[in-house]
Amino acid sequence: MKKTVLGLSLGLGSWVLGIPAWAQAVLDTGLSAEILNQPVTTPFRRPGLLRESSRPVYVITRQQMREQGARTVQEALRYLPGILSDGTAGNQLGALSSQFLRGARTAQVLVLLDGRPLNDLGFFGGFDLSQITTDVVERIEVSPGGGSTLYGSDAVGGVINIVTVEPQPETETVVEAAVGSYGLNEQGIQSRGQGQELGWVLSYRRLQSNNDFPFTIRRLGKSGRRENSAVEYHNLQAKLTWQLAEDQVLTANALYLNKTFRVPGSIDFPSLDAEQTTNDLLLDLRWLWTQETGSLQARLFLDDLNYRFSAPQSQGSRDLILRDSWGSQLQYAWKAGENLEGVLGADYRSISARNTTFSFARGSTNINYDDTVNQGALFARLDYSPDPRFHLDLGIRQDFSSLASGSATSPALGIRWALAEGTTLRASYAGSFRTPLLP
Repeated sequence: MKKTVLGLSLGLGSWVLGIPAWAQAVLDTGLSAEILNQPVTTPFRRPGLLRESSRPVYVITRQQMREQGARTVQEALRYLPGILSDGTAGNQLGALSSQFLRGARTAQVLVLLDGRPLNDLGFFGGFDLSQITTDVVERIEVSPGGGSTLYGSDAVGGVINIVTVEPQPETETVVEAAVGSYGLNEQGIQSRGQGQELGWVLSYRRLQSNNDFPFTIRRLGKSGRRENSAVEYHNLQAKLTWQLAEDQVLTANALYLNKTFRVPGSIDFPSLDAEQTTNDLLLDLRWLWTQETGSLQARLFLDDLNYRFSAPQSQGSRDLILRDSWGSQLQYAWKAGENLEGVLGADYRSISARNTTFSFARGSTNINYDDTVNQGALFARLDYSPDPRFHLDLGIRQDFSSLASGSATSPALGIRWALAEGTTLRASYAGSFRTPLLP
């Protein structure tokens, strides 16, 4: 699947809340300047500022998530325009999420964790954002529109980058607990700090809710209490940073996501025994070498994703979807001067998936699929500003995949032109694609 995206906008005046980078031109004063000077990496694949992007960007900060009371990444996305994060299993805590962004469905929206992909081809092609609790999140960057030039397949509708918390200079330990309606029960502890050469983030979150709420459907003349929709989380994070040298940092991040969610079914066809369980282990190792003229980054990541859906009485079956993936990234970002900088690199990822269905009636197991997909890519992006008021960016990526028709070339072009004080024109063009699912 291929898609071309063309965007053009003229920003006049000032927006204070929910500011997209493509629809504003704001004076460098007050709250507007603070928002525009937020750090982002998604549009550039390197550190940058929100104001420098020629593409759409929304940023949800840690403070905003706390003020909204968002307990999962799915809930944090609910207040953004143009994105629907609630799935078809209801919108209660723990319900399976969807990422409908600019008309693209979940499998066409790429989800990143600290800049590396999470989408897996063995489970509908997406990633359930209701699994990630916000205690481990520093900010969420959402870039609507095609992003395949920097990130490859699945970015037809856009990119969601979840940036996890970092160590901080002063040691901090936070213990939290909460109770609420519908059986909400929450406990968490997080410790962050930075020594002379070692920094750390250690976090644990338990989150539980019964979700048994009353309902009334007047049109159908039905009422009652929705049952079998409880959820329980056990999420852990461990991040360590080592200062190997003055200009070199090694970061290891491990994120364990456990969620058990009972699926109530529909009003007419309840499934009071249905339960889905996910156990995901996400591992990431990054090495960053920073110099005055640029930075070199290498990373290796490993994922072990396990999904089980069991309904022995109502459906008579149990489904298991097991996915293992590993990948690597190598990129160099350089700055040739005040008006020229760029990034180039290579990506690789291998995903193996196995799906089986066990029939309780027959006592047998059917293998639905068992396959492996290998993906590789080369990419480059150039940013050029011949004048402080005018910016041009060019990008291209060549992807290779072991799937049929999986290879693609993805170009991109963007401009940012300050026409006058308080008036900025931003325009972008991008070609995106998506590889097929596993058979």
